[in-house]
Amino acid sequence: MVEYEWDYEGVDAHGDVDDHYFQEKLADYPKPPHPKHERMVLLRHDDGGTMWAYVEHARLPRCFNGTDVAVPARFHLELSRWQRSLAKRRAA
Repeated sequence: MVEYEWDYEGVDAHGDVDDHYFQEKLADYPKPPHPKHERMVLLRHDDGGTMWAYVEHARLPRCFNGTDVAVPARFHLELSRWQRSLAKRRAA
């Protein structure tokens, strides 16, 4: 069985992960990650382990890091919709 979840990774001054904030849906995050202190990643869990797809320049990669396993289109769409909703809130 394959499961997915989003994670805001808190990072220290050296770029090392020091905290995690997991959610099933991006809508559960009230704000975008702080570029100097947080990173956003989509995790894919299956019987073989965990794969990561880091959001860079406001986009998900085509595949999970170091694999040819594609990031499902629904997550690209979810990220785009979430970013638009944040932009609307900031403009209001």
